[in-house]
Amino acid sequence: MREGGYASILLAAVLALCLAAAAFGVHEIGVASRRAQALDLDTAGARLAADTGLERISRYLAADPNWSDGSVAEGPVGPRSRVERVEIAREGGGVVRVTSVGVSGAACPVRKTVRARVRFGLVPLVGAYGGGVKALGGSPLDISGSAQLFSGLLVSGGLDIGGSARVGSDSEPRKVYVSGNVWSQKPGAIRGSVYATGAVSKNAATGENVSGWTPPQAFPDIGQVAQMVDLGRMQAQLLEAAGGRQRYFPGNHTFTAADLAGMEGVYFVEGTAYLTGGSASSRATIVAAGDIVLSGSLQAPGFALIAGEDVVARNSTFVHVALIVAGGDAGWGGTGGGHGGFRMEYGALAAATVNGNGLRGNVTLEQDDEVDFSLVSGPVRVAETLERVGD
Repeated sequence: MREGGYASILLAAVLALCLAAAAFGVHEIGVASRRAQALDLDTAGARLAADTGLERISRYLAADPNWSDGSVAEGPVGPRSRVERVEIAREGGGVVRVTSVGVSGAACPVRKTVRARVRFGLVPLVGAYGGGVKALGGSPLDISGSAQLFSGLLVSGGLDIGGSARVGSDSEPRKVYVSGNVWSQKPGAIRGSVYATGAVSKNAATGENVSGWTPPQAFPDIGQVAQMVDLGRMQAQLLEAAGGRQRYFPGNHTFTAADLAGMEGVYFVEGTAYLTGGSASSRATIVAAGDIVLSGSLQAPGFALIAGEDVVARNSTFVHVALIVAGGDAGWGGTGGGHGGFRMEYGALAAATVNGNGLRGNVTLEQDDEVDFSLVSGPVRVAETLERVGD
């Protein structure tokens, strides 16, 4: 009996030890499983954070091609993850190399890195068919009287040239693209070449006169202005948050000559932006959800003016900017008629209509071929990822 009792006790002890070992093993498996799950979550979180850093900095680069401060993209992404570091390097040709490091976890953080090469191009409204005047509302453009247009021209409607008006010059011939017919009162009114989907008056241009033309690419859509305005709003708010200087104005706002002289980057006005005129040597963009109204002459060759509705320069005699974009009309009203004069220089001027699509009187519009649109601040760029590598 004693030996049997000892055997029973020994068996029970062995069974208890086995059960304890099994329980311990199950516990360890559970711990390992939870650790593996946490590692998977932190790995995914770190990758997401690295991608977020790339996305954030791309917004700043789209707003300002010279942006170099990667720290604005750093910071929390989720409860356990954050963008740890973002670095920016330039290759030239509009290509930027971005390195973004994301981290997730506390005790044993996981780090993941994304390296990307991003090329920034121009939105079609600015880049398609080069610079110059683009009247894209679909109605005919009438150039008459003594109006002079030393500029390339793109019209999504017919084109009529009368009086002594002309497009281009003998020393700087220009190209004219028209969706519709081209009528010219005098031969050679276009110094350069004309390409029209419809008919072209005989010898309207000194160069090629092409009727029945098939555009090699679609004409840009004036509806893109709404997208540019939305992007400009976001960019102004981002830059304001990064630098502290007010760039977003919730209602109408007036920019004085002193304001213009000190501006750089993107500014957004929810209503109408009023400019008193002046001069500036910096690069800046004013975007307005409504109109942009200029009440004096403006010498700012690095500026861009983008309006969801109209750009109005009725009280100006001279305007020199890099870019004008208007969802409605870009014009100067009666200025330039009679004994008055009006002169505007630009890299590109894109609008639904240009001065109501009637250019006449003592008006001179001239394309500035020195404008580098890749250096213009604001919502004029689209991003293309050329290469992306993550660890």
